[in-house]
Amino acid sequence: MQCINSSVLGLEATAICLYLQNHSQLLFVSAYLPPSSAIIPADLDSIFSRNDSVVLVGDLNSKHVTWNNASVNRNGRTLLSYCINKDVTLHYPDQPTHFPYNSDPIVLDIALSKQCPISKPQAFPALSSNHNPTVFKIHLHPTTSKPRTLRLQTSQLVAFPSHT
Repeated sequence: MQCINSSVLGLEATAICLYLQNHSQLLFVSAYLPPSSAIIPADLDSIFSRNDSVVLVGDLNSKHVTWNNASVNRNGRTLLSYCINKDVTLHYPDQPTHFPYNSDPIVLDIALSKQCPISKPQAFPALSSNHNPTVFKIHLHPTTSKPRTLRLQTSQLVAFPSHT
C-alpha cells in the first residue's frame, strides 16, 4: 500500500510509514510551508485520505486565533476549515514557537492528526534559533497477542544429515 502520494504541490514534506503490530500503518510527516505559499487542500487530502493513521507536524505558516495567535491569515482559515470538514485534529502548544525579529511571538509549529492520539505539544526554548522545538508524545496502543504454542509430533520432524 502506498503511504503518501509524491505529487504534493505546496508543502515541502518528508514522511515515514510505520507498520504497527496490529497490521495498521502510521504515517508520520514532517512538513514546511513557505510563507509565500498557500495551503492546498488537495495536498492535505493526499496525505490524510490514503492512510489509517497520520501525524503531520511542522511550520505550516498558518496563523489563527484558535491556536493562540493574535491574527488570522489565509492559511490559518484554510487549515482550520480543512480540519473541521475532514475530522482531522489540530494540536498546538500554549507557548509561542516562532519569535520574529520584527513582531510579536506566534505559534507556527503545529501538529495535525487523524486516528492517532497525541499529547498536548509543548514548545521549549532549547535552540539558538527563532523557532522553538515542539515536543509531544504519540499514543500507540500495541496489540498484545497470546504466544503461539506449536505442538509437533515426532513424525513431523525431519532429520538433517550431519556434516562431520
